[in-house]
Amino acid sequence: MDLIIKPTVRCNFSCTFCSSTKLSNRVSDELSLNDIYQFVDKYGSDLRTIIVNGGDPLMMEPEYYLNLLDYIEKANTNTVLAFTTNLWDFYLNPDKWVPVFSHRLVSVTTSFQLDDTRRIDKDRILDKSTFISIIELFRQKVPNKPTPHFISVITYDNRHTCLDLVRLAKELGTMCKLNYVTSTGRSSENYFLLGDMYEIYHKIKSEGLAEYEYNTSRQFTSITTCPLNRNCDKGIRCLQPDGSIYTCGSFGDMRQYKLKSIDDDTRLINMDRSLIMLKSECSTCRLFRYCNGCYHTIHSLKRLGRVEQHCKSMKSKMGLITELEGG
Repeated sequence: MDLIIKPTVRCNFSCTFCSSTKLSNRVSDELSLNDIYQFVDKYGSDLRTIIVNGGDPLMMEPEYYLNLLDYIEKANTNTVLAFTTNLWDFYLNPDKWVPVFSHRLVSVTTSFQLDDTRRIDKDRILDKSTFISIIELFRQKVPNKPTPHFISVITYDNRHTCLDLVRLAKELGTMCKLNYVTSTGRSSENYFLLGDMYEIYHKIKSEGLAEYEYNTSRQFTSITTCPLNRNCDKGIRCLQPDGSIYTCGSFGDMRQYKLKSIDDDTRLINMDRSLIMLKSECSTCRLFRYCNGCYHTIHSLKRLGRVEQHCKSMKSKMGLITELEGG
């Protein structure tokens, strides 16, 4: 089991594409540590990772995470606390966060774009030189940890930056993860066709850069071939700032398909049968596992009326996908 926690909706950035702007009814909501402790107690050593995002996790005080780490250590579960943060508060106050980031059970991932959408405020962009300064400061202050990987959100407007982002990851000696935009929050009407994303993965592989981009290097070893074996909603729980529980981080962002309690194991497809597949023809298509591997993607394509456009795009990329499958 992996647990996603979103301690707060608050963030010190103003990114134009943010998908996590409606995590809770009140900005003041903060996830209670007791809600997290219940998961540690229930799953014990089977709770492999607690993924911390938000909002930005560093809008909470370090003591919040130090108390959680202390609880995990006393429970002897060896659960890893995996942060995804813009690292801005660390950049401004590095010594404040060193005790958390240097902890043996902590890993850190950050985020970066090469366009004007990742904003410190409405008038200031997080540029490449500032981002490199943040990475260099992390290396200096937290030498016992590897250089953080970084996530980039891909839209039609910035798709031309993908290869340069992977080259930057290589330059920094780390890895990036190119995620197509999630249709929630400020991006609720935005969508990036999966077929175009596979074309980008193919270009990355063709340039010999696959080892520096997470999806290109890992994706084709983990996709299931069985439509009844899509079990992400069995192995993930998501806690929102108000303590509500979901089986998917993206559906948590939408506050849709909420579970009744920590013991509720209802599957997504039992809450909404329309999530089984995009259309009936998918069941005989060799691309089933790509197009229907994510319940939120199915939901977004249907909600936005993009199913046929997606289908046409994926079939046009069949050759590229076959090459990627070949390793």
